[in-house]
Amino acid sequence: MSALKVNSEEEYSMFREIIKGYLILLNPIAPHITEELFELLKFGNTILNETWINHNEEYCKDDTFELVFQVDGKIRDRIEADINISEEDAKKSALESEKVKQFIEGKEIIKVVYVKSRLVNIVVK
Repeated sequence: MSALKVNSEEEYSMFREIIKGYLILLNPIAPHITEELFELLKFGNTILNETWINHNEEYCKDDTFELVFQVDGKIRDRIEADINISEEDAKKSALESEKVKQFIEGKEIIKVVYVKSRLVNIVVK
């Protein structure tokens, strides 16, 4: 079994906060083991003195999303794209996709529709 590897002090700190939150959430169901782990991991004296955890929106943000490529409204390919991808880059990726190329080859592209953070639809004739 390999040890957990963290790349920075910030990652280690975030990891400890997550573990602490899980222990606090699990405490009503398994009070004895969570109290032992809380003390073993040196979070403080007792878990009973801790306040309920707060939701942190920063931890819930995604860096990527699934970008769907369609030709005439039918899904032809999917990729993982950066959340900040520009419209031009998304359209370029769709047109360069090997799976999409076989459906648009030899056809006239009438319109390329981009729906932010969702899909690129290529209308052909």
